[in-house]
Amino acid sequence: MTSININEVYKYININFIHVDFFIFIRMYRIYLFYSRERNRLHAKKTRERKKIQSNALQTRIEELREEVYKSLNHILYYFSS
Repeated sequence: MTSININEVYKYININFIHVDFFIFIRMYRIYLFYSRERNRLHAKKTRERKKIQSNALQTRIEELREEVYKSLNHILYYFSS
């Protein structure tokens, strides 16, 4: 009958736990990356939507100011032409 060295048993158990923990860590990290990428994708989408809204608002404001300038010029031209 062979004798069992308890230190070898502990080494084997620890290596297996480390091995299992490592693969659990890898899986958790992949899950983290998936959710992180999803969160970044949604943030980028919201940022693009905000940028589009701001751009449209600025274009509207530019048109309003352009009309105001044309009205002012017409008033000035009318004043000096009479």
